Amino acid sequence: MISTVFLMAPAAMPRPLLDKYHTALLRVQKDPVIVKMLDQLRLTPPPPDQSVADVTKLAAEQIVAWEKPINSLAQ
Repeated sequence: MISTVFLMAPAAMPRPLLDKYHTALLRVQKDPVIVKMLDQLRLTPPPPDQSVADVTKLAAEQIVAWEKPINSLAQ
C-alpha cells in the first residue's frame, strides 16, 4: 500500500512562493533523517523530480478516487 500525504496551500498563494515552498519540501524529503522517519512510518518520499503540477494532478485524482467510498460511509 502506498500512502500519500499532501501539504496544501491557499489557492491564491503567489506562484513564486509556492515554487520556493515546493523546492524546500523536496530538499527536506531527501534528508537521510527524514527518509528514515518516513520509512519507519511506511511512507515513501515523492519522486525527486515531481513538479507542483504533478502534485496538483495527483491530488485531484485522489479526490475523485476516494469521493465515492467516503461518501458511501456517510449514508
